[in-house]
Amino acid sequence: MQVGNLVKFVSPSEFLFPSSDYRNPGIIVKTDDLKEHARYKVVWADQKVTVEYDSYLEVISASR
Repeated sequence: MQVGNLVKFVSPSEFLFPSSDYRNPGIIVKTDDLKEHARYKVVWADQKVTVEYDSYLEVISASR
């Protein structure tokens, strides 16, 4: 994943992390690579900004 990719939030547990809390799609605006996981700052369609781990995001359109 990289800056400019369109993503959607993918929840491993709808009870703990309801995907309805996110207005898909979102766009990655910043990346932060950690030792074990990558984190991404995402601006969602409702203009909410969150930082998410790569395991919670799915690319729906890659930037060029």
